[in-house]
Amino acid sequence: MRVRSERKGAPEQIGPFVVVRRLGAGGMAEAFEAIRRGPGGFEQRVCLKRVLPAYAADAELVRLFLREARLSAVLSHRNITRVLDFGEQEGCHYLALELVDGMDLRALMKALAPDRLPLDVAAFVAMEMAEGLHHAHTRAGSTGPVVHRDVSPANTLLSIEGDVKLTDFGISKALNDAALTCSNLVRGNIWYMAPEQLDGQRHPDPRGDLYSLGVVLYELIAGRRPYHRSNDISMMRALAEGLRVPLAEVAPHAPAALVAIVDRLLQQSPEQRYPSAAHVVEALAPHVTSAASARRDLGEIVCAHVRARTSMEEPELLTLDLTPEHVSAVDPPPLASGARPRWQRYALGPGAWQSADRAAHQRRRENRPLPKQVETLRTPEAPVDAPLPRPADSALEPPNENSEVRLPGGSSLWWVTLVLATTTALGLATGAVWAFLSG
Repeated sequence: MRVRSERKGAPEQIGPFVVVRRLGAGGMAEAFEAIRRGPGGFEQRVCLKRVLPAYAADAELVRLFLREARLSAVLSHRNITRVLDFGEQEGCHYLALELVDGMDLRALMKALAPDRLPLDVAAFVAMEMAEGLHHAHTRAGSTGPVVHRDVSPANTLLSIEGDVKLTDFGISKALNDAALTCSNLVRGNIWYMAPEQLDGQRHPDPRGDLYSLGVVLYELIAGRRPYHRSNDISMMRALAEGLRVPLAEVAPHAPAALVAIVDRLLQQSPEQRYPSAAHVVEALAPHVTSAASARRDLGEIVCAHVRARTSMEEPELLTLDLTPEHVSAVDPPPLASGARPRWQRYALGPGAWQSADRAAHQRRRENRPLPKQVETLRTPEAPVDAPLPRPADSALEPPNENSEVRLPGGSSLWWVTLVLATTTALGLATGAVWAFLSG
């Protein structure tokens, strides 16, 4: 798919959406932050998902993408990302979803490591995920109940308001869709997959999503997954045989009742797990003291890490204010022939020092607008039109090609070079004499 651009350097456009930035890519699709504008100043920011151009001609992947759009459109719940639009451009399909201002659960867990979420917040996240799964599993209509089949931290979005939303129904299955339940392929994330999914089951069981939810809750509590293996083959063997580490051993701080919930979710047989996601919600409710306070705490944690990540990606630059009324104060008088200009420090960026005099002249020659940020070296009591204080003549004056570098005490650099050369020669001669006498 070629993203339309009316002119060189214009923003990319996919259908009616103008691309702001690329959010990432998955196995078959990529995601963008985009804006749709309309009359009267209407503006809507969305998460735009489209099939990767390399797979646009793959009929199977396109079918999965179309199915995700169709199934997601019939799911309307506060714990599931909403579908806003769907379309096709130049043979490639795109899907517009609500844009969640925050981060996914996987990114938050990595940012918190080695720490973890408080237990009540972890139970709240799992309870909200179970609410969304219950809606999908009990969805009535032409498609019937929907099984996600890929419940994982990466597919769980957290907002700065403390909302929890399931996303990415790309490999989900509608139980009434006979044409799409005959595949023997193993689909999903092996680290969060239910044991029965290894057999490529023809009729997916909603309780498989509950097993995946148990793995997520186990990881939220213990800080690690129940199966710790080095590769997919050993992981599949451990999953098939149920060789997991008990949660009580790796998280002795967890209440026994909460550990019992996780253990039941991770039973090998679907019949031994909770009958439905609604039962999981009821079991987790006592471990959430207050849903409102847990939501608020989660939002504060997410907001803090989103701000920290943004500040790391875009470091703040400190600049010198050279507004017109100050330019005359810092401009130096004309220099005599052969004279060296004085250097003044100012913060252009972390650890960078440049010449304010040269910067001012360069901006004048190029007719560029002067910076707006203020970061001067004046003292608070100095008048506004006072010149900037100049540092003492020392190492702050960088050398140039017409100047001689002086060391403390008045010694010239060539004396140092002579001393070093003499010392090296004496060392080589001494070594040769010692080798001769030893031989």
